[in-house]
Amino acid sequence: MEITSDSEIISRLRGTCSSMCPEKEMIMREREGLLSPFEVLSTEGDCGTRKAGRNRPRADRRKVVKQFSRPAAGRADADPAQLRPAHVLKDTVTYLFTNVVPQDHPAWSSVYEFVFDRLRAVRQDMVMQGIVGRDAISILEQVVRFHLFASYRLRDAEISEFDPVINKQHLLECLKRLLYLYKVTPGYHHEREEFEGIYLLDNLGDPHALLHCLGLPAQLQTSPLVRQCYKISVAFVLRNYSRALRLMLRLRSPMCLCAVNPHLYTVRINYLQILSAGYSVRNCKYPVEKLREQLALTSTASAIDLCSKCGLIDLFDHPDPNTVGYVSFNKSLFKRPQVEEVKVLPHFNLIPSYITDAIDASHDSHSRTREETCNSMVSKCSVIDAAENGSHEMSKPSAAQFDAVWGLSQGTPVRSHRGRGVRLTPQGDNTPSTPGRGRGRGRRKV
Repeated sequence: MEITSDSEIISRLRGTCSSMCPEKEMIMREREGLLSPFEVLSTEGDCGTRKAGRNRPRADRRKVVKQFSRPAAGRADADPAQLRPAHVLKDTVTYLFTNVVPQDHPAWSSVYEFVFDRLRAVRQDMVMQGIVGRDAISILEQVVRFHLFASYRLRDAEISEFDPVINKQHLLECLKRLLYLYKVTPGYHHEREEFEGIYLLDNLGDPHALLHCLGLPAQLQTSPLVRQCYKISVAFVLRNYSRALRLMLRLRSPMCLCAVNPHLYTVRINYLQILSAGYSVRNCKYPVEKLREQLALTSTASAIDLCSKCGLIDLFDHPDPNTVGYVSFNKSLFKRPQVEEVKVLPHFNLIPSYITDAIDASHDSHSRTREETCNSMVSKCSVIDAAENGSHEMSKPSAAQFDAVWGLSQGTPVRSHRGRGVRLTPQGDNTPSTPGRGRGRGRRKV
């Protein structure tokens, strides 16, 4: 969601609905039996709307929240009586996070489905009225926290109960919108530091996220949390996975830990692959306990299980996996597991029950070459490390190494020797192959 001028964000519509759900919708949903279990009247009292039909629950005025509905094609302008103003939207979001999200429901996916739908309705009312400024920031901050919290809590749920792709899409949409509002809304925003770090960790290693960080004000760039998240992302780009894991363990923000948690599997497997190549020596053994600490795993059994799935441990010699004390690295036997298992960081085993279109970069990313981008990232990280560790400096990779890390050289069209069209060579290797080699026909002149 992108806004280019103030005229596009100011709407003439102003909602007049003073409750969490318009009266017309409440009566209709009660009559049609469309109420959620979180909205029905639990005991008889005077807070219901009217007597419902046979076997139809009554609506509780204090609990019913407006449902999300797509506007139909050719629909007339929205009725202000069906729209909630900013202060009602804020009260609605507070109610959802105070009374619904903390519920210890046996199937929390139903809680997620309910809150997810009602938050979409809140965002819809915001867009239709053009609500911006601090009111929109306050609402979007809580929405982003909810999607991050749900991605962690439902990480092991079935796809029928929780779709991580859809959740990720809505998370990024709200996060990008929030960061844009931070940029265009004057004044100091005390929560901005955390959400800038979340954006870096959620898009770990993404060049656009790193360029966005380089364009932040100096006060934000030097803040401890943003600086730490930036160094994690740069370490991931430079394939320094050991450093990335060490920095991840120092994170103390629950939301930042939720954002980085899905990337742990990739970081651990990539780190194991590097170790298997570096220590691939006969009769060379690596202590499992030390490996567990480097991989940020909670137990030795978890490290053994991960190594065995990568083909690094021969369990035939050790019937009991818990007795394995060393790992034998072999780069020829290493294999990447097909099933991705995302585990939580060791010290992050409890999340508080209560959690209260692309970003416009400050400079054109296309005007920077990949080499300039690499130089700016490495120089920034070097200055930070030098300030913290004295004489420590990071090596500066070349432009070719930077392309290899990013995988930017997807292929260069080269005319084949056989004249059969265009061939794409991987990683920018434009060396033409020699036809007939291995077939006894010799080289052909071009």
